[in-house]
Amino acid sequence: IVADVSTERLRRFFVKTEDGNYQIIRRVRDMVVFSVQNISRDPPFSKLDLISCRNLLMYLQSGIQKKVLRILHYALKPAGFLMLGHSDSVGDAAELFALIDRNNKIYTAKHVSLPAAIELGPRDKSPAAAPQERPTFAAVRPMLSLAHLADRKILEQYAPPGVVINDAMDIVYYRGQSDRYLQQPSGVATHNILRLARPELHATLKSTIERVSTTNERVTAVAQVKTEGLGLQHFTLIVQTIVEPETKARCVLVLFKDGVDEQLLPAPARRPAAISEGANESSEALSQELALTKEYLQSTIEEVERANEDLQSANEELQSANEELQELQRYAFTGRTTQRRSGTVSCGRVAPREWRS
Repeated sequence: IVADVSTERLRRFFVKTEDGNYQIIRRVRDMVVFSVQNISRDPPFSKLDLISCRNLLMYLQSGIQKKVLRILHYALKPAGFLMLGHSDSVGDAAELFALIDRNNKIYTAKHVSLPAAIELGPRDKSPAAAPQERPTFAAVRPMLSLAHLADRKILEQYAPPGVVINDAMDIVYYRGQSDRYLQQPSGVATHNILRLARPELHATLKSTIERVSTTNERVTAVAQVKTEGLGLQHFTLIVQTIVEPETKARCVLVLFKDGVDEQLLPAPARRPAAISEGANESSEALSQELALTKEYLQSTIEEVERANEDLQSANEELQSANEELQELQRYAFTGRTTQRRSGTVSCGRVAPREWRS
C-alpha cells in the first residue's frame, strides 16, 4: 500500500508486521465494529451518520427493496446520508430520501413519520401454525396466480408502455417496452426522464409534465418520435398524477400510446383530402416541428422569468441585509464614541493613546 498511502498516513495509522505487511493500528480497529447481518431480517443499527449500500438494491424485488429502504431510513440519523451504487435508486421510497448528489448517488434522509414497528423476518415460524394455514393457501394460490398472469398478459398486449416518475423527474417504475421513446445516453447512468427521452420528444414531454405538476390534471398531447425506415411518427402522450396508497407520495404517470386522435392535431397538421400524400406528410412534419419549437421556446421563457424572479428576490434580501449591516456598524461606531468621551470626562485624566488617535 506504499504506492497509494502517503508516508504521513502510514506513520499515523499503520504498523509494519514481521512479514513486511502493514496493519491498521489497534486504536482505529477498536473504533470499528464488524458483523454479519441480514439486512432484511436482523434488527438494524440506529443513529448512523452514513450508510453505504452499493449495487445491492438492484438485485432485490420491489417489495423487499422497499422494506430494506425503510429499515435504512430508520437506521439513519435525521438528515443522515445514504450512498447507493450507480445502478441503484430509492425507487418507490422517494418520499424517504432526497437526492443531493446525482453523479455519486448520495441521498439524505427526509424527516417523515414512519410506523413505530418495522417488520423483520417471517411473522410466524412455529411449525404448529404452518399446517393450519397451508390448505387455504394452497387452494387460493393457483387462482390468484392465474388471475395475475392473465392481467399481466392483457397489460402487455393492449396497455401502452409508460413510466412513473417522482417530483425530481427520476423514473421509479417502468411498465412495458419504452425503448422507442426513452434511451439511456452514453456516460454516467441516469434515471431522469428528460435525459432519457429522445431529442424530438424532449420539449413536449417537459412542458406536459410541468403543466400536470402545476394543474394536477390529466393532460393529453401529441408528440413525435423518429423511427428507422418510417421517419417521424406521431403518438399520444398521456400524463397524469397518481398517489402512492401507503405513503401518500405524489408521482406522475407518463404513458406513450400509439396513434393520434385527429382532433388533437393542430389544424395545419390534419390531413386535407386535396393535397397529395407526400406534400401532406412534409407539411405535417414542418407544422408539428414548428409547434414543438414554439412550445419549447415558451417553456424556456417561463424558466428564465422564474429565474429572474428568484434573482430579484435574492437581490432584495442582500440589499436588506446590507442595510442592516450598515445600521449595526453605525450603531457600534456611535456607541464606541460615546463610551470613549464619557470615560475621559468621568475619569478626569488624559484618555489613552488609542482613544486620542
